[in-house]
Amino acid sequence: AYGLILQSSWRFPRRIFWLLPLALLWANLHSSFVIGWLILGCAVVGYRFQEESGERKRFLRGLLVVMALHPFVALINPHGSLVYEQLYSHLAGASIYREMVIEWRSSLASSNLSFFLYGLTLLGVASFLAKENRRRVYEGCLFLVGLSCAYVSQRFVPLALMLCLPVLAANMARTLNLKLNVSKLRAMSIVLGTVAFAVNAWMVMGIREKGRR
Repeated sequence: AYGLILQSSWRFPRRIFWLLPLALLWANLHSSFVIGWLILGCAVVGYRFQEESGERKRFLRGLLVVMALHPFVALINPHGSLVYEQLYSHLAGASIYREMVIEWRSSLASSNLSFFLYGLTLLGVASFLAKENRRRVYEGCLFLVGLSCAYVSQRFVPLALMLCLPVLAANMARTLNLKLNVSKLRAMSIVLGTVAFAVNAWMVMGIREKGRR
């Protein structure tokens, strides 16, 4: 959802403020809401490399305002600042969680999952080596954030797929010079996502089965 709003905001700058209610919803549902900040950071870095234009300036101004408001939006919840205390407790107790909960462990702890991520990494790097994709800074940052989350913890692999697969699909379309509209590109992402999700589910089931033994 963040990616779709960011893309449409380039043409319609006011839509960037749609991210604020989305950030509010995310912060009230899950402590991973800070990943939204990383996505915005990727957009700031990426669009700084765009050609100078009035459209770019308006977009970046709105983006910086929304990014500055994000930490305060997260405070609008039944528990107030406790949302950050919960986040800190998760980070401080990460080592304990990794020992007790399988899904908190690093993806490198599973040979099957690590091979899958290695393949995704190599495919992604290869897609950015193509001439058409070398200057795609925003997409590169987004892909890097997704992979980093996936390598850190098995529970973030589905999130990583949501971040990485649309980027990979767009890169492949540009490289192969496919004339894809938004609906076709979305369909391509869904197909890649379905395959990746099936592989990931199979691996997770294998991990949990080993954990029971």
